Formats: sequence, C-alpha cells, structure tokens
Amino acid sequence: MNAIFPMTSRAALAAAALALFGACRTTDEPGAATGGATREMNTAYDTVHLRLEVNKEIKTVVIELDPAAAPGHVENFKKLVAQGFYKGLAFHRVIPGYVVQTGDPNSKGFRGRGQWGLGGPGYTLPPEIGKKHTRGAVAMARLGDDVNPGKESNGSQFYIALAPLPQLDGDYTVFGQVVSGLEVLDEMARVPTNENDQPTKRVEVYDMRLVRPEAPVAKPKPAEPRQRRAEPDPEAGAVERAVRRFW
Repeated sequence: MNAIFPMTSRAALAAAALALFGACRTTDEPGAATGGATREMNTAYDTVHLRLEVNKEIKTVVIELDPAAAPGHVENFKKLVAQGFYKGLAFHRVIPGYVVQTGDPNSKGFRGRGQWGLGGPGYTLPPEIGKKHTRGAVAMARLGDDVNPGKESNGSQFYIALAPLPQLDGDYTVFGQVVSGLEVLDEMARVPTNENDQPTKRVEVYDMRLVRPEAPVAKPKPAEPRQRRAEPDPEAGAVERAVRRFW
C-alpha cells in the first residue's frame, strides 16, 4: 500500500493511508524496578508484559510472541525489549477501532512531534508474512510499497490491531497476539488526538518485560506525577514529512 497521503480528515487518512508501519537472564516478574541499574531478562521467554499509563493509571497488556510464524521478528523484538529500548516511547498513532502504534525512538523525550513516525533503530527486517490480522494481532510497521517493494519491516515500530484487519493481510508481518488487556488499548484509543492521530496528551510505554507465561499480571496502580516540560508544536513539519512516515 502507498504511504503517501493527503493531510486532511481522519476518515480520509484512514482510508487512503493504510500503509501501517510505518541479553540476558534474571528476574522476570512484572512490576520489577525499572529505575537505576537495568535488570536483565530471560530472552527464552515469549511472553511480554507491556505497561502503559492510561488515565493516570499504570495498566498491563500481555502479548504472546509467535516464533514459529516470524522467528526473525520475534528474536529482534525480544532483544529490544530486553535492552529497554521501548521504555518511554510514545504511542504516536492511535485510531479507535483500528490500531495503536509505538516503537519510534524519535518519540522519546521532547523531540518535535513532526519527527514522530519517521524513526527506527537503523535497520529493517526481511518480511515474514503469513499470520492474519485478527483483533489483538501484533505486527511490525513498514514503509509503503512505493519505496519499499520488498515489504521489509521497520526494525522497531510495531502496531496492535484493535479489530480484524483483513485488508492488511499479506502486506505486514504479524509476530504476536495480545492475550490479555485489549480493553486497556481500547481505552487508550479513545483519548483525544490531533489530525495526525497523535494523542494530544502524551501516552507512552511505561515499561516492557519478558516474563514466564504463568507470571502474574500486575494490577492497575496510580501513576506517579512526573515533571514534564511543555512539548513542542505538535504540527511542526507534519505535512513535509508525511510522505515518508511509517504506517
């Protein structure tokens, strides 16, 4: 699909720009301390606890990875999770009933929102296309076919389907499935957004951890107040950079 789209209404954007994009061992318990020294994780595990702040609470989404379907993507994703790559990254695209998307290092800290959706770890992944886009499917984002005919995935940006999306089947690599906490993502998808489907109030990854499949899921807890500087102009550079945004 084509990643070039007019910066018009949400409906036009969703209809015309469906080019979505875009080691270690020790404790694996959810809710382990994330400040200070980095704790190592067991990369043999294929279960991920993704925690995010929604409406002033820290809530958990559980993802089961599928190494049989996409071994290269799963290995890469677990490496990034174990390195703490995703901690503090914003959800830079949120469309109710469609997808939520994160994983762009450009969204960490206070870089201008015009850069969100353009970044990655500096490499791409060969496609491993096969699994379907069911509700809760976890897939890697990529650039559109006009500049990426080989359908290579972005190395870090991923999205989660909030509904079955058969129109994306055969074009993107699905490598996991949300097995618990989809209602958290549905709730997050209802936050106010701008014309680029970016939450007007920042929503970010609190942390991600590889855990045992039977590891208990942390209960929601109040988010601690954090000092933030004012974010830059959310529209800065949006039009000029839209043609190369990962969807």
